[in-house]
Amino acid sequence: MRFSDKQNARAESDRATTAAILATMSSGIELYREVHSNESFRKWILDMVFNATYDPPRAAPL
Repeated sequence: MRFSDKQNARAESDRATTAAILATMSSGIELYREVHSNESFRKWILDMVFNATYDPPRAAPL
């Protein structure tokens, strides 16, 4: 986050969240199916993770 803008941070958050969901496929196939078949659920979960983890860089004091 320190060296990137919000759009790139969002792309990385979505990639990491998707990778985490894929990693649970053997034990959480229901989650995997829901994420890949339900667009509104996928958007909700990606938004939730991004909003919980994104901390925009603060401007340096003058």
